[in-house]
Amino acid sequence: MKAEVKDVYDFDWSNACDEGKESFINLLLPLLDSGQEIDLYNWLKEHRLLLRSGKCPSKFCGADMIWSKARVRDKYNWKCSMKGCAGRLPIRHSSFFSNIHCEMRKALETILGWCERQSVEECASRLDLCPRVVTRIYKQCIDVAAENIAAHQEEWALGGIGGVVLVDVFPSVYMSPNYLAKQSPNEARPKRILCIADLKCLPPRVWMTLLDDKFEDLKKVKEECEEQLSEPPVKKKRISWKGGGDREEKGVGAVLAHLAQIVLPGTKVVGTSRWVPQQPLQRLTGLCGVSVESLVALDQPDTKCMLNNLRGIWRTTSEICEEAQTLPRRDARQYMLEYMWRQINGSSSSAALENILGHIASHYSDAKAAVKVETIDL
Repeated sequence: MKAEVKDVYDFDWSNACDEGKESFINLLLPLLDSGQEIDLYNWLKEHRLLLRSGKCPSKFCGADMIWSKARVRDKYNWKCSMKGCAGRLPIRHSSFFSNIHCEMRKALETILGWCERQSVEECASRLDLCPRVVTRIYKQCIDVAAENIAAHQEEWALGGIGGVVLVDVFPSVYMSPNYLAKQSPNEARPKRILCIADLKCLPPRVWMTLLDDKFEDLKKVKEECEEQLSEPPVKKKRISWKGGGDREEKGVGAVLAHLAQIVLPGTKVVGTSRWVPQQPLQRLTGLCGVSVESLVALDQPDTKCMLNNLRGIWRTTSEICEEAQTLPRRDARQYMLEYMWRQINGSSSSAALENILGHIASHYSDAKAAVKVETIDL
């Protein structure tokens, strides 16, 4: 008996309807049952999560390979089609799963755990896996999600004509008053994180970046901002490049450079006067705005309505920023990109699962792989 491994290349992840996204998890779960390996492998190959064809390693003969039963964890491997050739490759070769040491179905269940935001310990206990394996899978998911966000910055064009964006830099009295209260002079300087919230979305869509990050496409705008912002002040004052004031000016230049790239023309910018000074904002980005301080000043003394609204908008974002403070710089950046990815792709655990698998397929698939039908001997 032979089971056909179908190669359907016209599957498009992006064309799935909302109803399909909600039912996606229900389509995949039956394939994760023990004994369903063939159907699962067919599904993974159909969706470009495993290679659909293989070539014998060059140190052997380079001929085409076929799937064959084997006494390995996955029960199958790639075997050279040339009689007498000893060429073999694991079915996970050149895939997301190549360095993951657990059953394929458990690896997929771990990806689902990441989509559901389960902790490493919780997921490892539920699936009876080593926490190190779960950590590796989570990290690979985060790396794929972060790469997707970095490669599709056009999805983060915020605002627009008539739109409003809220801008602040963590830590801030409007974002994180409790965090600021815990700081002491002996503690290390916190990572400054620029946050831009697009208020046309509910909940607001928040774009984040470490303020000191340098992007090639921002370099020219940032230099222009810093040059104009560093003009001699009215009062003669010696400026030291090592002084805190100068660091703040450079920080303001970076904020305006990011606003110039991320925020669409016609958007009203609401930000603190410290980080979004109104005259440089208009001169350097063409955007108009209003200061947060002027809006908070309109609050009635006994209500603090505007202040509470601002802190409500930033609540989740400030929690992400606080968590990022505990991570190394690269991990903090990846953590924020993961949060941004979930805002667009994680409306539900089912939608998150479909989207992350689609992005994994795009990342690992070999565009030059030959389209062919393979068979598994049973």
